[in-house]
Amino acid sequence: MKKYKGIALDIGTTNIVAALISGGDSIEGEISPTYRVTNCQNIYAPDLIGRISAAEKDYKALREALVFSVNCAVSEICAVAGVFADELYTVAVGNSLMSCFFAGLPVDGLGKSPYTAPSRFGKEYEIAGYIGGKAYIAPIIGSFVGGDVSAGIYRFARDRDGVLFIDAGTNGEVYGCYGGRRLACSAAAGPALEVGVGDVPFHQRGIDAVRTEGAIVSHTVGGELPQGLAGSGVIELISLLLGKECDERGKIEGGKVTLQGGFEFTEEHVCRFQLAKAALAAATLSVMRGLKMPPNALKKLYVAGAIGSAVSEDALIRTGIIPAFAKGKTEFVGNSALQGSVLLTEEKARQEIMALVSATSVLPLEKSEYFKERFAEELFFYE
Repeated sequence: MKKYKGIALDIGTTNIVAALISGGDSIEGEISPTYRVTNCQNIYAPDLIGRISAAEKDYKALREALVFSVNCAVSEICAVAGVFADELYTVAVGNSLMSCFFAGLPVDGLGKSPYTAPSRFGKEYEIAGYIGGKAYIAPIIGSFVGGDVSAGIYRFARDRDGVLFIDAGTNGEVYGCYGGRRLACSAAAGPALEVGVGDVPFHQRGIDAVRTEGAIVSHTVGGELPQGLAGSGVIELISLLLGKECDERGKIEGGKVTLQGGFEFTEEHVCRFQLAKAALAAATLSVMRGLKMPPNALKKLYVAGAIGSAVSEDALIRTGIIPAFAKGKTEFVGNSALQGSVLLTEEKARQEIMALVSATSVLPLEKSEYFKERFAEELFFYE
């Protein structure tokens, strides 16, 4: 029988992924199996600000929705493997708000200036209502640069200089290291890059890739008729439309494009994408400016998140999510948070990630005129 030493939890704003950490006495370990559920807090609000506002009215309901979602995912993987959650060590990674909800801590400080979290985490908590009992919650870098980013950076970029790390989720985060300095920031991207558009989550019949074969041809998760577009599908589609049916302002000829299966992709969908990609692009350039990192100093750009599963580097550059000077230097790392959490079952790793977090400064974009100017410019598409 396979030996498991822990449970890894990636608690996202939109989705929650649970995995069993196998490997016995191996420090590295591996993730198997995994199970994804929708974060039930979505019924209250799709984004962080909306969740904070909803929590002011009924914090208990939002926390119970989150814990219920976590328990659904964890119970499923434990049932498949024939193990009990309370017999394994749980490592939870998530943005600052999700970490607060999971730990049962107040969230009101994240909704008003100076936007402070009640804890930096990086320790074990007794989690009320969680079937695993206790959980180690990864440390956050800042109020809106969470433990999911810390874990991803720790896994892929902790010892590297001249790197950028972009987590293209609902709450987009960017980290950079150059000349021994470490800097991170967050920019609200919304769900366009993670979930895409339509009425279904990424993993349920969403278009995740498109290509041209005389006409636009789409591929769906599961191969069935599409009911929406995953984030990667949105990126690939816009990349194909640019310079043809879609201009630099995001205007589509005729106002919409109809894909196979009858799904209509409209200018409104493009607009949501523009807001998301402009936030990420401006944040990336802001971090580089803060580090005084010239474009030719970039050695590696890591892209984390669901979009890396099907999208190409060329499409990311063409749509403006990542800069053109990153061509040939991009590495897609998928769910880096989950991969990083595997390492955090070890005490040595937990000490090292705390040191990494302490050495990283936060760039407050809400006070940056440069970010505002770049955001306005990055709303457009450029050849």
